[in-house]
Amino acid sequence: ILSMTVVVLGGGMQITSLVVIGKERAVFKNRLAWGIFNLVLNYFLILHYGGLGAMIGTQSSNAGACLVESMLARKWIGPSFSMLRTARILAIVIAAVFMAYGGIALLPESTPSMLKAMIAGLIMAIVTASGYIVFKVPEAKKVFDRLRALARPEVLHPAVNSEG
Repeated sequence: ILSMTVVVLGGGMQITSLVVIGKERAVFKNRLAWGIFNLVLNYFLILHYGGLGAMIGTQSSNAGACLVESMLARKWIGPSFSMLRTARILAIVIAAVFMAYGGIALLPESTPSMLKAMIAGLIMAIVTASGYIVFKVPEAKKVFDRLRALARPEVLHPAVNSEG
């Protein structure tokens, strides 16, 4: 439930946007309503499933609250992300994870853990960046453009190259 809340609904990131545009009361009322629903739901789930019921009830209520906030944000601000773009990024990252895992599995058992972690991180970075470039992910292009801009000295220190 938590994975779906994060992947599909953005994990509740809309709260910040709603507060910024002055919709604190809507966020409070939404969270209060889902909190009360959570208490009622947890009562029955805990009776039948114990601690697992509490986790299911709480995560389900959080997903509901995030869904409502997502709908409110879409209504008042506009769409925050494209599901197709999100799926593309997720596919690239999953491929990178499997390649990194497979890569370090080929290393001898005696390889130090820190070296394995560094190699896995390097594989992840290379495969992810390559995937973003090959599949022309617009969000990644913006990040790459910003990184390139930071590498230029005139961006970091505009007074150095200006006259006067």
